[in-house]
Amino acid sequence: MTLNEHVRWIAAYVLGGAGLAILAPFLSVAVTPPVGVALGGLVVLGGALVHDISARNRRERRIDDFLDRVELDQTAIRSEMDDVRRDARSLARDCIRKLEEASAAGAMEALRAETRGEIRTLQAMVDRVLARVERQQPPPPDDASKAAPKRPSRQLWRSRIIEAEGMADDDLLDLVRDAVRCDRIDLALQPVVSLPQRKLRHYQAFAHLRTGDGAIITPEQFRRVADGEETGRQIDNVLLFRVAQLIRETVRRQRAVGVFTGLSPRSLSDGAFVDEMLDFVTANSELAGSIVLTLSDCPLTSTQRILEPYGARFHDAGIRLALENFGGLSDLDEGVLTGLGVRFLKMSAHRLLADAENEGITPDSQHGAGPFDDMRAMLDRVAADLVVHDIDDEQTVIKLLDYPIDFGQGVLFGEPRLR
Repeated sequence: MTLNEHVRWIAAYVLGGAGLAILAPFLSVAVTPPVGVALGGLVVLGGALVHDISARNRRERRIDDFLDRVELDQTAIRSEMDDVRRDARSLARDCIRKLEEASAAGAMEALRAETRGEIRTLQAMVDRVLARVERQQPPPPDDASKAAPKRPSRQLWRSRIIEAEGMADDDLLDLVRDAVRCDRIDLALQPVVSLPQRKLRHYQAFAHLRTGDGAIITPEQFRRVADGEETGRQIDNVLLFRVAQLIRETVRRQRAVGVFTGLSPRSLSDGAFVDEMLDFVTANSELAGSIVLTLSDCPLTSTQRILEPYGARFHDAGIRLALENFGGLSDLDEGVLTGLGVRFLKMSAHRLLADAENEGITPDSQHGAGPFDDMRAMLDRVAADLVVHDIDDEQTVIKLLDYPIDFGQGVLFGEPRLR
């Protein structure tokens, strides 16, 4: 309760007591002025007592709430430290095993490069836990806070995106490499909701890189220069570990949700990367059923070539597959979707509405024969759901609700927020 509120309440008690003291003799002959003053004084004292008790209860509730939050944060930090220790032991065992194998095969240089990537991944995990610990400490002095590098605000992330349109690829790649080298990789989450209920069902996970001055490099920007580099694989490694941490946290809170995790086609074409990913997910059973591996902007034939060798292993590990921006409605192939075990198709709202308009499908005619109905029937046969993203306004939602869509994603339901 603020000082102004205290003053207002005290003034109210005093005015009430004074009013009673003045009016009491006029209301009853038996009440003399001294008795009226005494009654007014009792009103003031009683009000002050009630006010004091109420203020104390408020303070105690705030203290209890604060202690509960601190206890929950400390429990979460201890749990994350346990996860880091377990992952560190696992990485150490893998490094020792690979060192022995590389020594026997004479492949030390390749092992050193791979080990450096794993060490950076582990360091990123430790830094994340330390960041949570630092948030429990008192704020730094003003001069220290001014000197510290600023992390982009959750609400203002869009205004911090770097201007990469006129930037040379080599310059952008240098910024990406510097961000990875300094572990400036953030996990951003955007809600995916059911339609028309708009209930949270999944998250879309993004890796956002930060430059030295706090600007954000989005996946669309760094993918075009880093996909053919070892840097791209390192980003995917960190993204997977951050998603795993998120899933563990939601499982502990009994709020498990699916997390769409977009990885580079180049990484998924690397057999060693996929083997390590599958081993990691298999060793952490709580991840099963929660990771939705998303392959984006890749033709269906290329997707089949990349994922087909691992389809059975993905299924056994509990990893679900999603295809995003796969083309138009006519590009779908039921045999390919069934063979790969695809469980989600993601299309932009603009592409879906444009395809529907080009095919002459309107809200009144959509239940007749047509490619959209064919796609919906095919998705039902292969047990897959349709997710429409880039939903930015209510008008788009109104248009989309005329079609049988399962989930929606876009800034209308929530912008990507740094975690």
